[in-house]
Amino acid sequence: MKTDNTARNLNYTHERYRKCIHLCSLSIPIVYSMTDKEFALWVLVPLMVIFVGTDLLMKVVPCLRQLVLTVFGSIMRPHELKNEIVLNGASWVLISAVFCVAFLPKIAAVTGFTVLIISDSCAALVGRIYGRHKWFKTKSLEGSTAFVVSGLISVYAIGLLIDAPWAYYVAITPATIVAGFVEAVSGVLKIDDNLSIPISLALMLLLNDVILAQYWGVEILSLMK
Repeated sequence: MKTDNTARNLNYTHERYRKCIHLCSLSIPIVYSMTDKEFALWVLVPLMVIFVGTDLLMKVVPCLRQLVLTVFGSIMRPHELKNEIVLNGASWVLISAVFCVAFLPKIAAVTGFTVLIISDSCAALVGRIYGRHKWFKTKSLEGSTAFVVSGLISVYAIGLLIDAPWAYYVAITPATIVAGFVEAVSGVLKIDDNLSIPISLALMLLLNDVILAQYWGVEILSLMK
């Protein structure tokens, strides 16, 4: 989701279709949680190359552009439809997935990417209907609230599934709230939130892990291997 204003250029039905496709990306953290980094990258890197390559080629190959617009044009953002070198959301999701898997601890990658997929979708859909109180120019407090609430439900569910200790919940709660703030401000800063959301959550989680290790002698980054 870029901005609430941009989102309104799609009607609500098309917005829901777009988010349904977005939710399919949940397969990434689910599969990664059950495999290892090497396998995940073997799958994700070729997919990223294909999607980014297609994204770029459609700007210069008319027949490919027409094919993409015929299939996906109704759910694409206005900036994605322009004949300019601008990557679409699917490309950024895969770039983000490769970065998260390659450079972040597994627990940070899985939780960060899960929040990205679920909470970004909730924020967009709730903000479209109930967004009344604006902040950061293009976002709504209602959408951001939906982001944080759905994000906390998601990461708490992950904690229950992996039988996480109390320290996990202490660390992941503020990290999810920070990710919600970053999602709201990303549009103003012109940063793609497919990158800013999981990275901000991961950085906060890493910071909290350092604090917990120093003062309570507990670590959470090894919860997933």
